[in-house]
Amino acid sequence: QGGMRCHTYGAPTAADGGYIEDHGGKCVARASHARHFGIRAVAYCGSRTQMRDPCTGDDIYSTEYRVDSSMSPSIECPPGYLMASCAFHSPWTQDISATNRAKISSISSVDPDGDGVCEVNNCLASGFCKLTAICVKLTGDEYLREACPTCDMVNCDDGFECQMNSETNLPQCTETLPGGCDVDNCGPGECVENGTQYTCACESGFSFDGETCSDVDECALSPCGNGECVNAEGGYTCKCMDGYTNERGTCVDVNECLTGNPCGDYQRCSNLEGSFLCDCLQTFYRDSDGDCVCVDGYKPSGSECVDVDECVEEEDACGENEVCTNTVGNFKCACDGNSTVFPTRPDECTDYVACELYSEEQEYRAVRGNTITVKIAGVKHNVFKNKGTIVWTKDGQPWDANSAASELVQGFTIYDFQPEDAGYYEATIYLELKTGDKMCNVGIPVSMVEGSAAMSIANVEKFASTLPAGKGVAIQCKVVLTNLKLDNAKDPNNVNWYKVIPGESDIPLREDDEYNVNINYKSGTYRLWFDNPQAADSGTYKCEFNKQNVYAFVEVTLEWQ
Repeated sequence: QGGMRCHTYGAPTAADGGYIEDHGGKCVARASHARHFGIRAVAYCGSRTQMRDPCTGDDIYSTEYRVDSSMSPSIECPPGYLMASCAFHSPWTQDISATNRAKISSISSVDPDGDGVCEVNNCLASGFCKLTAICVKLTGDEYLREACPTCDMVNCDDGFECQMNSETNLPQCTETLPGGCDVDNCGPGECVENGTQYTCACESGFSFDGETCSDVDECALSPCGNGECVNAEGGYTCKCMDGYTNERGTCVDVNECLTGNPCGDYQRCSNLEGSFLCDCLQTFYRDSDGDCVCVDGYKPSGSECVDVDECVEEEDACGENEVCTNTVGNFKCACDGNSTVFPTRPDECTDYVACELYSEEQEYRAVRGNTITVKIAGVKHNVFKNKGTIVWTKDGQPWDANSAASELVQGFTIYDFQPEDAGYYEATIYLELKTGDKMCNVGIPVSMVEGSAAMSIANVEKFASTLPAGKGVAIQCKVVLTNLKLDNAKDPNNVNWYKVIPGESDIPLREDDEYNVNINYKSGTYRLWFDNPQAADSGTYKCEFNKQNVYAFVEVTLEWQ
């Protein structure tokens, strides 16, 4: 019994082929016209030996036969075997397609594909095709690499275990070694096995040194802090310094203030690291003799310092026209209801009567970018200039009219008014007159209004139809302003004129340019006059207003023929 490869010669068509019989080890040649044509079977024989599978331990052979007979026969060798030959045969060769016929060689063999599979797909619509293959076992590491590349596919004998060879990266059965914890060497700890090795889970105060649990010298880590460490088997103790005690394995501070009051009267205890401190209670301080006494504004009362009411105990604590108010540890003086502090006399309270002054306007409304002047009325200019002082606030905060605006004797002027200049202004006015001092407050709301310009072409209906060339005509631009005031409303330069060119920048128009136009103001409108317009002047014209932060424009289209 041996491996046999079978081929044929002399068949009318290679697709007739040959095959190896399942029994008897015969090489058989078949042909559809065997009676008319001679056909020869040729066999190549080799030894077929039995051996032990290095993967599973089962008996296997060096050569294996595979046969498939079907409409789409397919043969694949078992893992670890290589296909040596694949022979084809079919009694219905005349029905085989040209594509499948091309796969069959002149000696009736079929080559396996890249995956080692010998197959003929859709060989016949009816009947059968037959493939006979010889599979030859690989040897050595090549067999292991194909049949069992990992230990998951290997069965080892008792007393052996599969391990991956570090050099070949292939599985091999090696003798099982005794466990690491068969002998317990740990001592004060638990042995943890790791194959033939072991480690020790040691008790507190011990550590694994590679062989057993040995005592840890905790003192090497200086755990005691403010004390001396004394090592012991499996632990340690602390001899603490004065002011410290042993707690949770270290020396911690003793809070002497919790063990009674070690300080005297009017003193409080403050704990320190390893000690404590005595200092005076609040409102007390230690004098040069080391005693705790009351601070200024307090006096002893029993075992504590109490506030001194200077307004009662001190005569003339405050000056003339002042009211004394006691505070904790102190007192304050303020002007009475009929007096106040004048800017020119900051150190005294001055009697005054209320003045009757007012703002020239009930509310000031300013336009962005314009100038606004705020004035106080009710007294003559010279009196203000020689006898008056004004202190300003804006929205409740001090406001310097000299730096934030242009200060006037009776008010202020803001140039280029902006939104942040709006607010509620209040003037505190001091008048030092021969007839007596006066003071009053005047509130002045200042708001900002936005200017606007409404623009239209007054004679737009005239341009609804085509205009005759050569005949003079004027575009009349009307501008209605709101909250704006021009220096000269009749100045034709208050507006700008442009010719609009689609997709390009607008072209400014002037009296001295090529368009032969005249710009003037007449009958309430700004006019662009065309003296001798031609068809080439046809197009869209723009009247633009751009003053005092207000921008507006209007356009009109004219056509001449």
